[in-house]
Amino acid sequence: MEDLIIKIILECNKLFGACTQKEWSIIETQSNEKKFKKGQLLFTESDTVKYIHIMISGKVKLYKTGANGNNQILSLAIEGDIIGYRGLVGNGKYIATAEVLEDCSTLLVPKELVIILLEHNKKFMMGFLKLMAKTISEVEEKSVFFIQKTSKERLAEALLFLERKYGVNAENYLQIQLTREDLGAYTGLASETIIRILKSWQSEGLVELHKKYIKIAKRQELIQLANR
Repeated sequence: MEDLIIKIILECNKLFGACTQKEWSIIETQSNEKKFKKGQLLFTESDTVKYIHIMISGKVKLYKTGANGNNQILSLAIEGDIIGYRGLVGNGKYIATAEVLEDCSTLLVPKELVIILLEHNKKFMMGFLKLMAKTISEVEEKSVFFIQKTSKERLAEALLFLERKYGVNAENYLQIQLTREDLGAYTGLASETIIRILKSWQSEGLVELHKKYIKIAKRQELIQLANR
């Protein structure tokens, strides 16, 4: 395994930082890096868990498909994030579909190896439990939070979150491209509603739009709109 990959993993998440040198030797031997193109699926909802993925580069969206066929984005993963781990407990199935937003590379760690680490490394097990608790808390908070918000408040909060997590490029546009459908799936709003609000905000000078890119032009006003 390349030193750069190990550095990214250790710097971006604390879970695998709990592994001993011997355990790292096993991880290096049994894990593989894999590259995915935009639009590819890393895994799909209800697939049997074979690996957890540690993000080395790129961006991935995780979503569930509702009974009506609409997708609900649960989270967005970037460098250093671990995905697919929630399927290790329960029925052993992935709970969501992971689709590549921007070309990415992940480290595939076999399920069996992760289970061994959980059984023999107390610090790793505690880190895993904390990661699970944090994820569940964030999902619950997002669900309750969005239920209590209006459409404009939801979208404002989502844009501010995306700016915090991904940053901006040299021209101050959000460092991530999301379709209006993706924004709708993340906020629980119809894409038509997203388009209407963004056009209104653009005319008011709150945001600037360029293809799929969005720039927050007036942050304080957007914070007020988010009703924090």
